[in-house]
Formats: sequence, structure tokens, C-alpha cells
Amino acid sequence: MGRQAIQALPHPGASGIAEDLLPDLAAAGFARAVMLNFTPTGEMREDNLAREAKGTAPARWGALEEQVRQSIVGRVQRRNAWTLQVAREHARLVPFMVITGTWTPPPLSDDEIVSLLRLVGLDRVMFASDWPLCVPLKERQRAESLPLSDTERRLLFYENAQRILRI
Repeated sequence: MGRQAIQALPHPGASGIAEDLLPDLAAAGFARAVMLNFTPTGEMREDNLAREAKGTAPARWGALEEQVRQSIVGRVQRRNAWTLQVAREHARLVPFMVITGTWTPPPLSDDEIVSLLRLVGLDRVMFASDWPLCVPLKERQRAESLPLSDTERRLLFYENAQRILRI
């Protein structure tokens, strides 16, 4: 959904909002749809640093990297909040958010990830890795290191998948 998503596709009169999508889902016989919320944080970081680096003194690089990281964190947080709001308003739309990444420093801190997981509700989250964009082992290690309770960890890695996928 969104203006970017429909720019290259033939959807006459569509504005990219949920109200445009839901009738099409019903006509196709789909009960639910997953909203993929992917923010290309690695590319955003590289582009911002390349653009801002011109004229930046080497002594300011650390501050510049932190400024870019904070900007990206803000964008990820706004996208996640929007995705959750749309999912709350339209129960047939299921949020799917990419919250980690393999670039350094990561776009969200461990505490920011845990806050987001708890906001969504850990009973609604499953761990996944987006190979080849991400390295599964690194993703799993990062997720395992999050400050979660044993119950939250079981939900994230096993119990939700068992329940949702009926395995």
C-alpha cells in the first residue's frame, strides 16, 4: 500500500490506501493479507553518509553516523507505527515488519526492538530472516540476545509459529 507501491502498477483510480485494497482482496477470495513493511535501512544509511560526508571533517564522522542512525530509527519507528495503526483499523491486514538488519550499527537498538515487540504483542510475532538480504545466523544471534523473558523468547522462536502455522 502507499503511493510508492502503486507508481509502477496499473491500478486506475487507486490511491494506495487500505480501502482500495480490501475490495480487491474480497473479490479474489482472500480472507487476509500480510502488509510487508520493509525499510531499506542499509541503503538509506549509505546514501545519507555519502551525501553528508562531502565537506564533513573526519573528526565529525562519529557524530554524523549517529545523526544518520537516529534519522533512520525515526523513519523505521514512524513506518512501524503506521503499519500497526492500519492493522488495528483493518483486522484483515496482518503487519509484517523487518526490525533488524545486518549493517553496523543496527537501525534499532535492542531496547527499541523489545519495545516494538511488546507494543505489537509477542503473541503476534514470529522470528524470520530475510535471506539473501540478511544473514540468518547473525539475525538469530541478535534476536536471541534481546532482553526478553523466557516466555517471550519461546513465543518469538517457537510457540507462535506452531500455533499460526499449525505445526
